[in-house]
Amino acid sequence: TEGMIANQSDAYSLIELWNTQAGVEEITRYTALLPQPVADTVTWSGSAPVGTNFALEAGDFLWVRFNDAAILDLGQSTCSDLNLAAGVSAFSYACFPDEYSAYQLIRELGAVNISAVRALDSDTGRWQVALVREGLILGEDFRIPNVAVLILDLNTSIGPWRPGEAP
Repeated sequence: TEGMIANQSDAYSLIELWNTQAGVEEITRYTALLPQPVADTVTWSGSAPVGTNFALEAGDFLWVRFNDAAILDLGQSTCSDLNLAAGVSAFSYACFPDEYSAYQLIRELGAVNISAVRALDSDTGRWQVALVREGLILGEDFRIPNVAVLILDLNTSIGPWRPGEAP
């Protein structure tokens, strides 16, 4: 966010802060997801950061690895409407409805508007995928937790939209 980068302008300063506050061991910034992931990574080693000291920008997709089970409080969520761009994008949202699923998300957005929804199952390290091919919803109807990071492949932009409601 703009507020975060006003206080932490680069990966080294961010990992130093987050390592102290929550035991963060690694931060990876993804600059592309398709056709293959492109990333820069900074790691906490002993008492200092090592790796690429990339500049932080509002809207960056950061993947954070902890040294143990932990929660990193990123502030209060407002559960506001989402505006999603066409193409492949990753986003986090803290207000998915209870028992919400990938198929429900696809139906809400409209099967003609979306090609795929993906989520990483952090317990298994396996990507869960639901996709649309020739109008049919295929793949896993995985549960989307209340707080989740998703990768969407949209055929058109969508918004404003709130999960649990048709756009």
